[in-house]
Amino acid sequence: TGLFGSLQSKASMFVAKFAMGATQSLQGVWGTVWTVTMAPPDCKTMWLGLGGVSAGVGNGIGTAVAGFSTANGLPYSFAFQLQAAVLGLLWLALLLSPPRWLATSLPSAPASS
Repeated sequence: TGLFGSLQSKASMFVAKFAMGATQSLQGVWGTVWTVTMAPPDCKTMWLGLGGVSAGVGNGIGTAVAGFSTANGLPYSFAFQLQAAVLGLLWLALLLSPPRWLATSLPSAPASS
């Protein structure tokens, strides 16, 4: 995302955007798989719903930031660079979080006979 926001050539922008879609789409697929596998049964529906809603909210915020920033004279790349900075900070917070905050256990499988 940060790289895309700093590119000037159309061809390199197309390649970067393709790479972003190819890698970020996997998050949506595996996020759903993880939720179905790991979520407590009583929370599974809510967690799947929150995952879907978060994508829409993220798109809405991104569109608003891009629209307001370009309307106020900032380059189109501002929205992408801001997104990259926020994602970088969230990644850093995740790295610095104590492991016990992130620990999950696999659901127990029924014994096969």
